[in-house]
Amino acid sequence: MTVALSRPVARDRRRWVFYGLLASLVLNAFLLGFAATEFFRIGKVTGPLRFELRWLEGRLPDADFARVQTAADGLRPQVQAHIDRMRTMRVELGTLVAAPRPDKAAIDQKLADIRAEQVAMIKEGQDGIAAALLSLPPESRARLAETSGDR
Repeated sequence: MTVALSRPVARDRRRWVFYGLLASLVLNAFLLGFAATEFFRIGKVTGPLRFELRWLEGRLPDADFARVQTAADGLRPQVQAHIDRMRTMRVELGTLVAAPRPDKAAIDQKLADIRAEQVAMIKEGQDGIAAALLSLPPESRARLAETSGDR
């Protein structure tokens, strides 16, 4: 009887090992795919305005993209100031939430302040990049309209 009981246990154990290996392979494939896409990315746009710049990669001539990226780099101090203010507000939010009797109205106001700061940061970044784009030659700007649906 012990032999009959040991076989299902061994089979279950093998099944769990198989599932564990399968999950490991799936996770490794995902991580390798993520690493490969970042490694082979051509422009390597970095910084807080990378989302605003990524859509321009490959759509503008290199010299024009460099001009826009230089303008975006000039915005970094202002963007960093927004990020610093949001960090401070998140610490304050944590204090409000951790209170023994949290004040829901104060929490809602702090969240609204954080959202307003995010909107201000995004607006400042987008306005600066749009101004840089408007300073480009008409031929470069026309390329943006031609390729805007490709990605």
